[in-house]
Amino acid sequence: MTVAPPPRIAVLHATAPGSSCGIAEFVWDDLVSRGARAELHEIAHAPDASDFDAVVLGSSIQDGRLRTEAMTYLRDNLNALADKAVWLFGISPGAHAAPNARHLPRELEDLVAVLRPRNYIGFSGEHPGDPGDWQAVRTWSDTIARAQGLTDAAVDLS
Repeated sequence: MTVAPPPRIAVLHATAPGSSCGIAEFVWDDLVSRGARAELHEIAHAPDASDFDAVVLGSSIQDGRLRTEAMTYLRDNLNALADKAVWLFGISPGAHAAPNARHLPRELEDLVAVLRPRNYIGFSGEHPGDPGDWQAVRTWSDTIARAQGLTDAAVDLS
């Protein structure tokens, strides 16, 4: 019997100091603990998407927009991402962000037809790096892991 190798997953974040990094680190740690060959990178140092089976990309959101470097990465890697499993998240600190919002930031709308992300989720928090609802992050990470065939227990938050 041939066993498929674990998926190779890039977990990328484009962030103002701290805002999406904590979520990206949690997702990366969860995926690695379940057996994925996952890599965590700040978007400015992200590897080519073609080297991975799946990509998780997070960005801080300001005025309803992803950070410029996140959009640049998505556009520059659009062809490579078109046949990958892609999950996207945004985080907007402050009360004006809708917790667990499912609507895409405006500038992603034109890329969706090619990118076909498996999911986009918005998190909100009271300060950078805190999505407010870590259980929502855990649930979302579990969705990614299961879709990639990784079924071991999730990372404990305590």
